[in-house]
Order: sequence, then structure tokens, then C-alpha cells
Amino acid sequence: MRRNLQPEELRLLFFRRRRPEFQYMFDAATAKPPAFNLILVDSFSRFFRDQFQFGFYVRRLAKNGVRLVSITQELAIP
Repeated sequence: MRRNLQPEELRLLFFRRRRPEFQYMFDAATAKPPAFNLILVDSFSRFFRDQFQFGFYVRRLAKNGVRLVSITQELAIP
């Protein structure tokens, strides 16, 4: 049975197709238990393409106990 995807889900599917290595890392970070507890990036702009992705991925990582750290930027999440 095919279901109608929400725009948010369609957008995520589009990005997954374009960034398979990123998706592999994200899947490993959100597995139970996660394969690692820290992702180190140069800047968040290289990790996320827009604010929608930023919020989505940061929440999912934090929920699974994985920290996202940039060596050039601070991340302030309340």
C-alpha cells in the first residue's frame, strides 16, 4: 500500500539520495546503540544545507545522545 508522503518526508528523501555517505553516518549515529557519540565538523554550513535540516538533524542526534561539535562555530541549543 502506498501512502502519501508529507512535504517534510519528501524533502528528506531527496537529500538522502544526494548525500549517501552523510545518510550512512546519520543512520549509524541514530542506531540503538549509536556507533559513536560525537560528530566533529569544521562548520555547520558544511553539515547542513538549510535551517530545516539543521533543526531536524540536531534534534535526532541529541535524542540519541550524539553530540554535534563544530571547530569554528558554537551551537547554542536551549
